[in-house]
Amino acid sequence: MSLPPLSGFAVVVLVSCAVAAAALTWLSCRWWYRRQVASIMLRLRAGEQSRSMLVEQAQQMRRQIESVTKTLEAERGQAARLDASRRRARDLEATLRLSERAARREPLDLALSVPMPLDAPADFADTQFLD
Repeated sequence: MSLPPLSGFAVVVLVSCAVAAAALTWLSCRWWYRRQVASIMLRLRAGEQSRSMLVEQAQQMRRQIESVTKTLEAERGQAARLDASRRRARDLEATLRLSERAARREPLDLALSVPMPLDAPADFADTQFLD
């Protein structure tokens, strides 16, 4: 069983069809893979943009944290100074009240206003003049 010989025209047609099929296959593969590469590049660019935005936001967040920390330290310092001035004011008011009370009292005599011990302290011996 052998095939009949092909004419030259049939050979040219078959070769042309094979070349056309190969070219069509090559073009369709090129179109498909270029589309895939374009899709991947688009996702890559989106990822890069997202990453750069995240980096920028992280830097902005660091600057804001630094600013808030400085503000908080300043507020704490101001609160400490305010607390100290309130304590000083309370102490001055207490001293003023004591001095007003002391001014209202009229001591009769300087000797009477200073308390004198009634008994000698136990640490010292009694001293008496010998006659």
